Amino acid sequence: MMEDAIESVRATERHLRSIGESWYADLLSDAAEEMEWHGWISAKDDPPKEAGEYLAVTNYGRRRIQILTFVKDLEGLDPYTFVGLRKPGWVDYDSECGFGEWVVDYWMPKPPLPKKEGGQQ
Repeated sequence: MMEDAIESVRATERHLRSIGESWYADLLSDAAEEMEWHGWISAKDDPPKEAGEYLAVTNYGRRRIQILTFVKDLEGLDPYTFVGLRKPGWVDYDSECGFGEWVVDYWMPKPPLPKKEGGQQ
């Protein structure tokens, strides 16, 4: 889980400080702060509990943040595209190509939409 990864980075940081490697410990401290601050969750270690739309980090040559849909059963979503894939997965839909599956590194819930003047979204 992400908390375990952060704690592992923090433990290594403490060890490096104890042996006088401050410059490297500072780098790890910055990395741990980034992990804590941004709230990204490892898709591999801790996928969403509920199906729905999420912000997702993908990496196909370069990292991108996009909105993808997490589903509990790919074949149940589209039995023609995902034949025999009775597993959870990340997808998007393209009107020309249909559903496409994505590999996601990290995810987080979508933030609420900003309110327009007058309190409406």
